[in-house]
Amino acid sequence: MTIASLDAAGIVLPGLQRLTVRVSQKPGQKVHIAVPRRSMSSCTHAPEEGGEEAGLLAVFDRACARCRGHIGMRDDQDLVWRSAHLVAASRLRLLGLQDAMVEASWLGYARAVDDRSRESDAGGMAELECAQLHGDLEDDRRSILECWARIDEDWTRTLEAYRKSALEPAVASLYSAACGRVAGRKDHREESKRLATITADTAAYRRDYDVLELVLSTWKAARMSGAAPGVARKLAVKAARSHYRGKSVHDVSALPEPALTSWSGHSSPAAWADDEFLALWETTVGKWLDEVEAEAVGAAEAEGGRQLLLVRGWPLTHDRDADLAYLAAFPQLGAPVPDIARPIEIGFLQSSPAWAVVLAVPRLAAEHAAALPVPDECPARVVAGAEIKGNPSSESVDELLRLAYPYLPGDSAADGPNASPSAGVMAARAEYSSKVSENLAKAKAAGTDRLVEASAEGWRRGNRWSPPAGAPDSGARELVALLEALNFNVDVEIEVETGTPSEPGRHVLYGTITGLDQTKLDLDFTPAGHHRTIPVRLHRVISIAGCNYESGAVIWNEHGDRPRWESWKRVRW
Repeated sequence: MTIASLDAAGIVLPGLQRLTVRVSQKPGQKVHIAVPRRSMSSCTHAPEEGGEEAGLLAVFDRACARCRGHIGMRDDQDLVWRSAHLVAASRLRLLGLQDAMVEASWLGYARAVDDRSRESDAGGMAELECAQLHGDLEDDRRSILECWARIDEDWTRTLEAYRKSALEPAVASLYSAACGRVAGRKDHREESKRLATITADTAAYRRDYDVLELVLSTWKAARMSGAAPGVARKLAVKAARSHYRGKSVHDVSALPEPALTSWSGHSSPAAWADDEFLALWETTVGKWLDEVEAEAVGAAEAEGGRQLLLVRGWPLTHDRDADLAYLAAFPQLGAPVPDIARPIEIGFLQSSPAWAVVLAVPRLAAEHAAALPVPDECPARVVAGAEIKGNPSSESVDELLRLAYPYLPGDSAADGPNASPSAGVMAARAEYSSKVSENLAKAKAAGTDRLVEASAEGWRRGNRWSPPAGAPDSGARELVALLEALNFNVDVEIEVETGTPSEPGRHVLYGTITGLDQTKLDLDFTPAGHHRTIPVRLHRVISIAGCNYESGAVIWNEHGDRPRWESWKRVRW
């Protein structure tokens, strides 16, 4: 980020303009900013003392990249500085989106929506609005907030314009569904394979080239870009013709019987075979296009009604999500819940958080999404729910969300602020009471001063802790003591009551406890996979245990990824 980008965003920082630093080089050259104390991460060229005094904003663009991370500021100055850069970065991403609108696509729209939602999840300018600043920074705050509000409005208008410039999502699902039906028919797959056999046409890894996919993808891309049916058909045939240009017949026995063309008038059998293959692929491709156009017309006539749809692996921003990216235009119902991690397309053995959401979509879109192929080792990408009329009930939305993650934030919130453990939770805790007492007795035998240390170490090895009977705050104090002994940094499995009081469940959630509110008796729980922290009320907690990696208690899947949750099963002590 540069000062020029701040100026382009219209951000004025009179308070930070008075901030000076000492630099080691003369103006006009690359500068190194002096640091009060050298560290392993500081620039090796940064002087510990001395240097020429200069305004920070005047020399920042010429400062060494490593020195920029070690600028001495007060906390409030640092907050203003970071907030200004967030606004400027948001503006640059907005300009990039506006440039991309020339070739609008639903994948681009989904990526833009995800980009914007990340800023909202980060809190935007909430920290700056509430912070206590020195008086000399009030004008800086006012300028940043005004620019943020203006850019926020521009984001909203641009996203709406992008959505309108792309194809109507219901129509996009119509074309995708038509292509999916035609591509899925066995006779068409065999015809495509036959064409590849005749010309020894192979793709990567010696697989038969799938000309059916080429024709349908070209037709769909043309229709989604707004081309008329006749134009889309010509483009699909042109793509096939370009592919077969220069190819000759290798297997005459695979040509059809009876022949489509007469052998007379040809200079050689090879010339006749080439003309015969030309007639064959033109006839076959024409039949495919007739059927996909008929499917699109029939689907349009049958379109109607809405349906709930659970989508996993959200947001749909990867290249492999192109066929589903149009779903980003439909409204979300309820809050997203943690889902399995998804691999990042750039990088090695990396993953990013993924979510599961419930959408209200046209029935045709739900049918198309559910019909897409899914790899054998992966769970179903989408799950169709009930058809809806008007506003769907929260119960039907929650039912779908629980298929992806059993504990919803609204579970404990619906219990009220002074809720007590249910009869099921109390009975489950009683199952552990004898074993917990035995563990504590062993710890006391080692010395009362080592009680917490011994309990925490045993917990780390997989021993279970269960809230004691009595006042809820006593369990909170005991848990805080254990967490403080582990520096609030331990992977755990929480056995918790899920669901509603009328339909309770019992599940194990994997993740990390990062804090505990002793007033509200809420655990700050971060589900495994780097997801957002969610509150878990202590009155729903049955037991907590450290994840025992050595004994194999935590099962990893074939991608090296920990599970998010599992149904409860009796614990072996």
